[in-house]
Amino acid sequence: MANSMRLLQLPEFAREDVMSGVLSVGHGRVLLGLADEQAMKEVRDIIVSQSLSVRQSEQLVKKKKKE
Repeated sequence: MANSMRLLQLPEFAREDVMSGVLSVGHGRVLLGLADEQAMKEVRDIIVSQSLSVRQSEQLVKKKKKE
């Protein structure tokens, strides 16, 4: 329940992706690790275009945070 509530903090585009199945709940949680909506959008686009797993997405977010 708490994780589901956290997903409501996602920007609308990401919430819609999770609800429609474009992104998994795990991907949504990964996106919440980013500070701003623009970074979330960039990472979301990479996740979708490269069909990244949640683990791969976590690595991408780690790299993004170091930038």
